[in-house]
Amino acid sequence: MHNNISPHLFVLSTFLISIFSFLIFREIGTHEKYFFAPVLGLAVVYGLINFIRQRKGNSHFSVQKEIEFYPLVKKSIARYLVWLVILYAGFKFYELHPLYKQVEKNLTFFSYFFLLYLMFGLPYFFVTLIFKSSTKEDFYDPAIRIIHIFKQIFLRIVQRNKSRPIFGVLKKQYNKKVLLNLLMRGYFIPFMVIQVYVNINDSIVYSDNNFRGYDLLTILMWTSAILWLTDTLNASMSYCIESRWIENRSRSIDMTAGGWLVCLACYAPLNNITG
Repeated sequence: MHNNISPHLFVLSTFLISIFSFLIFREIGTHEKYFFAPVLGLAVVYGLINFIRQRKGNSHFSVQKEIEFYPLVKKSIARYLVWLVILYAGFKFYELHPLYKQVEKNLTFFSYFFLLYLMFGLPYFFVTLIFKSSTKEDFYDPAIRIIHIFKQIFLRIVQRNKSRPIFGVLKKQYNKKVLLNLLMRGYFIPFMVIQVYVNINDSIVYSDNNFRGYDLLTILMWTSAILWLTDTLNASMSYCIESRWIENRSRSIDMTAGGWLVCLACYAPLNNITG
């Protein structure tokens, strides 16, 4: 456990963000529009904790080398453009798909998230590569893997070498993992994010009028909402943001159709049938 956040600090950080978010939103009443703010807040807290741990030499994502200015600019712009295309495609998909476009809160989140990326995405990559430059982590970087995939496909089309199938690069294990990971995140993000709003809203409703005279059932319902908020808040942050600052790189994913089917059967819309 030397190279990971301790379980106690992990749980405490998430729980405190949940309680703090509840108190703030209950007082100022902006959760209808900015319910996703705790997701970003939790990411910032994890980032600060891991940066301190990095300085103490306790981090997986320690700096391996200093980066020169030209490679810094080139790599930052490349990453920014790759994620710009991915995020825009995802946003338009959610905006047009009948299952997602009817959920207003999800569209609110996606529009703000995309806007924040437009403004801060490039500076984020600059700062990350200055403080977290790592050849090892570049190999696992989804943006780098996607650039590699498209580069190999383009070269194979141009070279027309029959011994190297055009889409043969997709057969490589880690390339498949990266693409499946993006698909998995795209599927689960809407279901997790909307639960953040639901649990924040429920906790505020249950706390109205001082928990309705300190009724035991109301207090239990409020406690349940806070615990579910803690759970879905952490899950939403993990699905939405994969960052060297948070040190939450995906390490494995089910590669079998059966495993995916069993998992998806537990969530909408398939659980409308399997349930």
